Amino acid sequence: MNKPPDIDRNAAVNLVGSHYEAGRSDEAETLVRKYLLSWPDDLSLLNFSALLCKRRGDFEGAVTEYKRALQIHPNSSVLLGNLGNTHLAMGNPAPASDVLARAVDLDPKQAGVRRTLGIAQRELGDLSAALNSFRAANALNPRDVKCVLDLASILSRISHHDEALAVVERHLALAGEVAQIAEAKAILLRLAGRREQCRDHLQSILRRDPAPAWAYYQMGHLIGPGLQKANEYLQAAHQQEPQNLEYLRDFMEAMNRARYGQESTNIQEAYELAQKLMSQAKPLLPHASALYPVLLHCGNLTALDQIGTLEELGAYWGSKAQPSALAYLFGRVQTLQQRRLLLDYHRMWGKQVEADAARRPIERPARSRRREKIRIGIMSSDLRNHPVSYFVAPLLENYDRTRFEFYCYSYFDGTADSVQQHISKTVDVFRLNPGITARDAARVIADDDLDILFEIGGKTAKNKPEALAWKPASVCASWLGYQHSCGLSAIDYVVVDPFINPSQPGLLIEKPLIMDHSWVVMGSWVFDDRRPINPVIPEERKGWLTFGTMNNPYKFSTAALAAWAEILSQVDRSRFLFVRPEADTHAFKEHMWRAFEAGGISRERVEFVGVRGAHMPHYNDIDIALDTFPQTGSTTTCESLWMGVPVISLVGDALFERASYSNLSNAGLGDLCAFDHAGYVRKAIALANDRARRTHLRQSLRSDIRARPLGRVQDFVTDFQRAVERVTH
Repeated sequence: MNKPPDIDRNAAVNLVGSHYEAGRSDEAETLVRKYLLSWPDDLSLLNFSALLCKRRGDFEGAVTEYKRALQIHPNSSVLLGNLGNTHLAMGNPAPASDVLARAVDLDPKQAGVRRTLGIAQRELGDLSAALNSFRAANALNPRDVKCVLDLASILSRISHHDEALAVVERHLALAGEVAQIAEAKAILLRLAGRREQCRDHLQSILRRDPAPAWAYYQMGHLIGPGLQKANEYLQAAHQQEPQNLEYLRDFMEAMNRARYGQESTNIQEAYELAQKLMSQAKPLLPHASALYPVLLHCGNLTALDQIGTLEELGAYWGSKAQPSALAYLFGRVQTLQQRRLLLDYHRMWGKQVEADAARRPIERPARSRRREKIRIGIMSSDLRNHPVSYFVAPLLENYDRTRFEFYCYSYFDGTADSVQQHISKTVDVFRLNPGITARDAARVIADDDLDILFEIGGKTAKNKPEALAWKPASVCASWLGYQHSCGLSAIDYVVVDPFINPSQPGLLIEKPLIMDHSWVVMGSWVFDDRRPINPVIPEERKGWLTFGTMNNPYKFSTAALAAWAEILSQVDRSRFLFVRPEADTHAFKEHMWRAFEAGGISRERVEFVGVRGAHMPHYNDIDIALDTFPQTGSTTTCESLWMGVPVISLVGDALFERASYSNLSNAGLGDLCAFDHAGYVRKAIALANDRARRTHLRQSLRSDIRARPLGRVQDFVTDFQRAVERVTH
């Protein structure tokens, strides 16, 4: 028989509770085990047993304990609520929602349980149910800051900014100023587009001495990270609260984007902040999308492995609706399975967006059936001085206006440059709607009754590919801006040509809309004769051969760097030239030097030119451009060819691994494409030894391009129009 306890039940529970609250988990666990022998059905002791499992990180054990306790107390809202919290902590919102709904049925007046149910519903994407739960929680406990913030946040998420602000103002009137609520007001004013009100609100707080760090932080975001004054505010927030990882992360991101002053100095500071963040943040996954571009910017590819594997990062970014970060993984793929996993990660995001669209449908006008012209939409915030416009402008300038109408949609919020002004006057309709929500963008497009819509901006800033989740046109397609499947089942087609089209089945979500020749064309608007070519190859002028790249470092891979070093090792006295904005950055130089040294190449053979926007003349200093892989160049490949510089490229299976293959093949240089690592190295060395061919290419490539599919504008326009007719009739 068990020895009778030397304490009554209530005292036993209180003693366990005092140890638990004081953080003395070992003592509490010992007492729980002891007292459960005497009172095995005690609800409080059973609850503490599960809580202690959770505290030591044994979430599965906690779930088991809660389920065991619920067999004894099936109607305990406390146990159900705590079990739901545990499921949420494990990242399992579906079972959390089930048990929390039962808890609410049993005790509908518990604001905390209502709020937690709302969180689970929000995680599941059921925003309507989550909104109802947060409303109920707020009504039950209007003074609870968390209830106010959750309700305001979800109202803002569904663009009910006025109601969200009213919730916050009501709490301020009821409870006085609370820092979290005052900050929420600033955020909501900014999201609602009430910038002056937001500025006034923040300035009134910043006039205090001392001003809170959050006010500096929010002012930085209001001005716009990357601008000097904004960065000064973000820096002030970080300096005031150096342990706040959110402030550190956002200041780091802002410095990485800063274009004022000496850009290389800004990038170097961002890199040093990244090192600091990596040393302080555990785990790193929540900060991965911010860290990745900084580390890639500075060429620190080895540090990427510290953040997570391709599988860990892809699953995280896909589930957390961070689709733009998925492009950082293109350079890390190694196997066909990983290429297919990338599609799954994009689908994760797409399913979330389409579920939201299904819950909030848009009204659609009656379809016009008697229109003489095919109405084509082009959606991108890059319809300005941007590489996307380099390739869409020839189409917009030369389409057949007797058979087609073009409607363009942009959400760019900056000053219109000459390119945007030109495009807006060239097409039939140009709609500029900065700040519009994705749903409202879809509604505007739907009202225009398009036959086909091309999303060409991708997932970069200010673009809205998620608007296609509402299927705002009869046919939706992707082109140019993102060399991968977007992730939305609502997109019917992706524009490709016979070369860029993936070699393996199942590497696209959409159907390929195959152009007869080339998926892009180099028009005279950018690719003209104003940029002079030195007809004498650099090797002849300098006495050594120069390989080089102007590709963005986010396309760099350890395999590509190793191949570049291997090529240099087999071409006597050759050098490598990086022409990039970050090329003057100490961290970038150091990591590139180390990568080449690992291949036996001394530092003096690796050179750098730090420049932004004025890079084209530096092609005159490169004999052979070595393409990145697995992700290849695209715009840079076209620029290189236009300047008479041949490109050696390695062709892979996926869309993002084949853009240069298309460019080179459609310029008549398909023989410069390799299909394995050894071939890539071999072709580079062979071309290095063929001075006569390189001289000929430098002097003839422009005229050759104009005679090939890559340069025949009218043929491209005809092919594009035929492709549209095939899928709209």
